[in-house]
Amino acid sequence: MTVSPLQLILPIAIAFGLTWLTCLLMIPLAHRYELFDRPDGKRKLHAAPIPLLGGMSILAGVVLSLMTVAGSIGLPFHFSFTHGLGFGLTSVLLCGLGLYDDLYHLRPKIKLLWQVILIVPFLLLCPVVSSIQLFGMTISLGSMGWLFTGLFLIAAINALNLIDGVDGLAGSVSLIVFLAAAVHALLIGAGDIACLLLIASGSLAGFLLHNWAPARIYLGDSGSHLVGFWVGAFALASSTKTVTGLTLSVPVVLLSLPAFDTALAILRRLLIQRSIAEPDRLHIHHQLLSRGLSPAKVTLLIALLSSLMASFALTGAYLQWEWLSWGGCLLVLATSMAFKLGGAEELKLLKAWWAGTLEPVITEEERAAAQLPAIPVQGSPQTNQVTSQAKKRAA
Repeated sequence: MTVSPLQLILPIAIAFGLTWLTCLLMIPLAHRYELFDRPDGKRKLHAAPIPLLGGMSILAGVVLSLMTVAGSIGLPFHFSFTHGLGFGLTSVLLCGLGLYDDLYHLRPKIKLLWQVILIVPFLLLCPVVSSIQLFGMTISLGSMGWLFTGLFLIAAINALNLIDGVDGLAGSVSLIVFLAAAVHALLIGAGDIACLLLIASGSLAGFLLHNWAPARIYLGDSGSHLVGFWVGAFALASSTKTVTGLTLSVPVVLLSLPAFDTALAILRRLLIQRSIAEPDRLHIHHQLLSRGLSPAKVTLLIALLSSLMASFALTGAYLQWEWLSWGGCLLVLATSMAFKLGGAEELKLLKAWWAGTLEPVITEEERAAAQLPAIPVQGSPQTNQVTSQAKKRAA
């Protein structure tokens, strides 16, 4: 497919400008209807309530830009109506689910159930992964392709939601994934997917002007659901060839940093016998904040790590050296652990569990209900209590 520079640059610029403008209009709207993320003195430490309509702004910006370009110079790609319907309907529904959660705070299990239900239009109307390539082998998924695709999308949505804890972080990581996926789509000849990714990148960049520290608007769950779905769907689409199937290393390596943080959170909460949906302050961005880094520096550092992941994924794909993608990914994650950016607390918990000295956690609420004395802690009250017990017993 031949695309002129005007057909490529203009949609990106329009998406950037319209999303920036939409955010500008959404901020007073959020103030009028009190659609805020309010500080709670525990996990939400921002100084004042922040508007939560970033996701709606990004969705509106992309839709308006596509309509504007289609009505002027024409879209630089052709998209099947069925695929567009599945993708668009799922995007709107997930954004709506996130907004409802922002307003009414759904229980984690209920929210997960709705996530599964709302990706069904995409699974029914859009192509799913039928086979994957891994180290030269082609593995046919057959009917399991639906399950693989669905699980990948759900994982992407929730992984992005968990890293959305610092101004500009989730948007920056998503922007890097979008740009890297666009490059890879061009490498495999998927120009239509690359164009869509670049338009989404322009929209995210417009949003980031308002979301960079100090943020004037947040993604909210509406944004993390929407952008997380896009990250997962585009990562799969930009890595799939019709003949050879999905090149597994590319989407996995691109999303490895948020996936790593999510895996650590699940492991940590299982070890201390808490719900995996229970929040704490031990994510990678929290670890960096506790070292005195500003939110902007935390975002820049994690964006740098994500860029390294993207460079390994793209270089390995271009040279057809899959080992380079996986090896580079493991190197970045191992370096992060060595500098205690993630994994240090989990290793302590694993050591205590192996030694049989790990005890269940008593939260502050449970302690108060049982009329037990409070324990002074730093960071996460649950995990600090457990690790202090483990250290004493393991010594």
